[in-house]
Amino acid sequence: MHHRILPLAACLAVIGLTAVTSKALGQTRPFQPTYEDGTTRRGQDYRSFHPIGPSALYCQQACLTEPQCHAWSYDSPSVRGDKQPVCWLKSSVPAPTNARGIISGIVRPDSTDAAAVAEGANTNASGAAAPNAPVASGVIEYKRSVQSGVDSLLGHERAWDGNCQPLPSLITITRKPTNGTMWVIQGTSTLPESTPRGGSTGACAGKPMVGNQVMYRSNSDFHGIDGAAYDVTYANGRRQSTGVTINVR
Repeated sequence: MHHRILPLAACLAVIGLTAVTSKALGQTRPFQPTYEDGTTRRGQDYRSFHPIGPSALYCQQACLTEPQCHAWSYDSPSVRGDKQPVCWLKSSVPAPTNARGIISGIVRPDSTDAAAVAEGANTNASGAAAPNAPVASGVIEYKRSVQSGVDSLLGHERAWDGNCQPLPSLITITRKPTNGTMWVIQGTSTLPESTPRGGSTGACAGKPMVGNQVMYRSNSDFHGIDGAAYDVTYANGRRQSTGVTINVR
């Protein structure tokens, strides 16, 4: 799999963060959506669908974009008689149980157990760390210059496989800009022959690719330095943290 940050366009969905109180820390902090490998959360389904590819991130992405969705489960092809993966979206948060070949997650915890959910994020039903939970893999820092008060592209995150087919990814804005607004849109752009971080794109050069386009607009009266940060979670569970320094002219 390949993933790049480039000074041009593309995206998927922004993860909305919910503030929860950590019992252990005694403070409020953003709730991070969970990713529970080897775990099912049966019941409370309000709809199901076949994702376009064998990745649990399609289920998580759908749940994030539907306000009524609190949790999700993903049946991998290995546990389906028809070998077709299935996403189950849930209107509340059922209890977890161990289940091989199934991945689940929580997007919007029930208020009664939000703190407990936050403490147990990215574990399986037995409480052990989920082997395929998204893992941070370093921090990327970059700079962009933009015009004050104008919608501007900061960069884009794209992922694709060896057949030049797009792979899903999710962006979590972890630090909002102080003097403007940051959001993500979906778009398509052409892959160049090489990228600043990844080098040659090989046979995929020149092909159109859907990806994550990170956008920014400063307050109309602001000129100076702003900043923001976000995480990108890829289909293989890898998570990349990114910080951007924004020079508003």
